[in-house]
Amino acid sequence: MILVRTPAQARAVLQELDESGLELIAYVMTTLDVVAARELADAVERVQQLNAKLVGLQEEKDEIFAMAVHDMKSPLSGIYGMASLMVDGTINDPAEHTQVGQDIRTLSERMLLMINDLVEIYRLESGEIEFQPLEVMPADVVSLLTSAHHATARRKHINLEFRHSSDVESILVDPPSVERLGGNLISNAIKYSPPGTTVTIELTVAEGQLRLAVSDEGPGISAADQKKLFRKFSRLSARPTGGESSSGLGLAIVKQLVEALQGSVSCESTLGAGATFRVAIPVGLPTA
Repeated sequence: MILVRTPAQARAVLQELDESGLELIAYVMTTLDVVAARELADAVERVQQLNAKLVGLQEEKDEIFAMAVHDMKSPLSGIYGMASLMVDGTINDPAEHTQVGQDIRTLSERMLLMINDLVEIYRLESGEIEFQPLEVMPADVVSLLTSAHHATARRKHINLEFRHSSDVESILVDPPSVERLGGNLISNAIKYSPPGTTVTIELTVAEGQLRLAVSDEGPGISAADQKKLFRKFSRLSARPTGGESSSGLGLAIVKQLVEALQGSVSCESTLGAGATFRVAIPVGLPTA
């Protein structure tokens, strides 16, 4: 290939070829041709990369769909079976009716939890959630996190210990996001803690960050499990201590929400010695 930059160069090259007496077929490319060829090659490479990414996303979507269907099939079958017993008259005792009704409600709640979590994580991934910072006191954040979990902890005879400190009187934060983040981590800690243990929640506000640490005295998390903690539908070796259900999406939601808030999340754990999850998200300060 002969690269020429001007028409004069092209004429000179053609004249030399003609004078040489050789029968050559030459295609003379200008600088613009070369640039266009390179841009085309770059565009093709980008398209190939996007196609590979789309294939990966489709495979992930198919895997999540299969897992969701599998996890919903069992409670649906249970609801159908118990409802059939009530309708066909197999169960006549009022006490049994009440128990079956409670079991149906429990299974329904499990399915509703999974559906809500699936909707939320895809809203986060698609960027549909909008955050609305409000001025709150750090103590109000603690109350926001404690109110929903005392009853669950009491039923399992687990002590909740809250600690908080702040170098400011008030902050600007999106309360639903903080409630969701803290709620997922606290409920997770309670879920995997044995009776008679303590779950500690530490909240500090410093250096423009709200920092939340949730520690438990559960079985801990193995190094292998820590590598897949924040994946959707992760199956870990530890099991809830009270037979609680799990959508497998709670920690994945925490990670997606923290990233949307431009924060960070991490886990520290030694097998057999509990676990500590730490979240840090930037917060604003009210103007005077």
